[in-house]
Amino acid sequence: MWVPTTRALEAQRPHAPVFHYVFDWMSPAADGAAGATHGIDVAFPFGTHASAPAAGDFFGRGPAALTGAVMAAWSAFAHHGDPSADSFGDWPQYETQTRPTMMIVANAHVAQAPFEAERRAWDAIASAEMRRM
Repeated sequence: MWVPTTRALEAQRPHAPVFHYVFDWMSPAADGAAGATHGIDVAFPFGTHASAPAAGDFFGRGPAALTGAVMAAWSAFAHHGDPSADSFGDWPQYETQTRPTMMIVANAHVAQAPFEAERRAWDAIASAEMRRM
């Protein structure tokens, strides 16, 4: 699930600073069945999560503080190439040793190598596939 993202980050690192995040806002839609659905983060940097009356059914009713924090981080990135901002604090560049990742949840924080067991499992599968070729 995160393997293509981490591989893309690692491939881009020699060319420019990269930053990694996991956006873990849970949609209340369908009684939470969608979870932190793919693409739910897109509305937050632009503040469009409340642009239509039905949007609250998908995004929930309480993400205003999270929206402000995300907007500040994305603005900092657009202006300075670094998403560090008062909203989330220091956002370290991604690197392959500790894999720092901003976990964007109600209490945002930097995690070191989140989902490492899953990444290693996928790497093992890829290595096994290469040996068969």
